[in-house]
Amino acid sequence: MHNLSLILITIISSFLFFIAVLVFLLKKNIAIYLIIITLFLEASIFSFYLLGARIRIVQIIEIIVLFCIFIRFSIGKFRFLKTPIDVPLFGYLLINFIAIINSPSIYRSLKISILLLSLALLYYIIVNYIDNKELFVNAFNLLLYVGLLEIIYGLYQVVAGIFNHYFNTNLYIGYLGLMHAEFINSPWGRPYGTFIEPDWYGAVAMFFSLLFISLYFSQLRERKKLYLFGMIISILGMFLSFVRISWVGFLVGMIFLLIFRPKVKLSKLNVKNFTKFFFYFIVFFLLFIFLTPNLLNILNTRFTFEGDAGISVNNIRFIQFKHALKLFLNSPIIGNGPGCFSVLGGEKDYGMLRFDLSIVTTVLADTGILGAIFFIILSFSFFKYNLLTIPKINGFYQVVSFSLLGGIIGLFISYIFTQGFWIPFTWVFLGFNISALRIGLVDKSKE
Repeated sequence: MHNLSLILITIISSFLFFIAVLVFLLKKNIAIYLIIITLFLEASIFSFYLLGARIRIVQIIEIIVLFCIFIRFSIGKFRFLKTPIDVPLFGYLLINFIAIINSPSIYRSLKISILLLSLALLYYIIVNYIDNKELFVNAFNLLLYVGLLEIIYGLYQVVAGIFNHYFNTNLYIGYLGLMHAEFINSPWGRPYGTFIEPDWYGAVAMFFSLLFISLYFSQLRERKKLYLFGMIISILGMFLSFVRISWVGFLVGMIFLLIFRPKVKLSKLNVKNFTKFFFYFIVFFLLFIFLTPNLLNILNTRFTFEGDAGISVNNIRFIQFKHALKLFLNSPIIGNGPGCFSVLGGEKDYGMLRFDLSIVTTVLADTGILGAIFFIILSFSFFKYNLLTIPKINGFYQVVSFSLLGGIIGLFISYIFTQGFWIPFTWVFLGFNISALRIGLVDKSKE
């Protein structure tokens, strides 16, 4: 009976794979839309495990797309487009694979290296498949809608938690139920959307906050109400996530958008508009605290200077950072192999957090000085290309690429303390930014 079930599953899976390949070969836009729709489905209930590796829905779609690319390439119908981060990106990937020789767990490091490679390929799928204006506009709008749905779902979790606490209801909150209620002194918990934990929800809400603010404070006339609604909802989601580093990333992203606003002809994000926006935000914030007394208790907990969750040297993150730096010093040139902290971090000291939360110390401990050099060049190449190219393009693509860059800067700042470099949405955001610049240049050349 077991063998029969296995055969049946194999036949059905093969049939579905064949159908998906056929559809993606005929309609590549469907592949892009499905990647966006499934992009934030990070929770375990949306995944399955294969040989110890967690496989996400978006990765299944990616595998099918890569198979389609192989077919197209074999018949001379596909050519990979070059991007400005190719050399440092492949250099960083190569260092990760080389660093496996120092790893305390070859299997673990190989799994992380393959994950990184798959994420880089996801970036190239976005860049190569979104190759025309119509598809970019449709895909970008879909990204906005999917992001809003994710944030709204997180806000529903907050509302459900409040109703369950104050009105003794039994509303469904999410697959994890009430989360971090005691951790941040919140009777209604924290929103996590479809992610594994609230940190990723806060990071995504922060990214879309910066994106919608830049889009709204521009001369783009279409979808103005959507941008306003998205700005309000995203900021609310970011605030109620109580992810402190996302708040910091938001502030840095806003400063960037204000400083480099002159590079964007259609931007209206000046100091005057920002001051007006900030005033309304403060008024709303104070009103919210007045109407919700528990909110002040939560903020006091998040900004305390004591305990392992406060802003102190006893915070679990700072303890991990120090240990990761020791790992780096043990093997400073090539590192200890990808994912080394999960083996060398020490379960006794870190409990369930057996992974390094900072992108800085992760790069250093995993791949040493060589990996850090390639990572710095990778980041520098990306931002340099943006700052040089954005002034050269016009209209919609200039505003969108600049807005995406502001959100990505906020993300990378937040990754210093809670890194999501290993999560697909980071690479899709990068791909959208490069696609906007590339299509913008093509559009400009036709004028």
